[in-house]
Amino acid sequence: DVIRVEPGTYNEQVTVDKANVLLYSSDRSATTITDRVVVSADGATLCGFTVSPSDASSTAGEDEAIRVSPSPDDVTIVNNIVEDFRRAPGSSGFFGTDGINVFGGQAGSPSDTINDVTVRDNTIRNVYNSVSGGSTGVSIQGNVDGATVKDNIIEEIGVNPSGTPVNSYAFGVVIRGTDNHSVDPKNINVVDNDVSSVLASDS
Repeated sequence: DVIRVEPGTYNEQVTVDKANVLLYSSDRSATTITDRVVVSADGATLCGFTVSPSDASSTAGEDEAIRVSPSPDDVTIVNNIVEDFRRAPGSSGFFGTDGINVFGGQAGSPSDTINDVTVRDNTIRNVYNSVSGGSTGVSIQGNVDGATVKDNIIEEIGVNPSGTPVNSYAFGVVIRGTDNHSVDPKNINVVDNDVSSVLASDS
């Protein structure tokens, strides 16, 4: 199935939970989702959007602008812009914010593997944390077997709009485990990405 979204601003969370769906817009700069996007179905593709969520204030599904979980296979995240995403000033705890997060084995199902995800030709910028914690452009996390992160532009991670580093940590692309379970990502390819202005505060 193909779902074409007309240019405009969509003030809602978007969940792609039908298999083999292409959700796309022909003009990513004119088609904005102002909440989070969750892709949870096999074979789904998200293409051609600007995703700019409101400030994250908790960890209950708010930490990522685009999230692939808990165990979809053959997902493609391509030609999107993720920008202007931060943790809300005054929120408590040491947490992170991610532009795009692929999180396998989440939600109490550590044996559920995400297989063969592609994150390609996206622009991720101005993702930061205004309180304790850090930020990442693209995170491959937990039980993921096979992912390609390619030809993305990742910039201004961990710095506020004035260019000042404000995070405890910052990564352009990170491959990491999780406290939810002991399965780490494998068979991950990170190639030909343009990464700049990824900075952490020294204080």
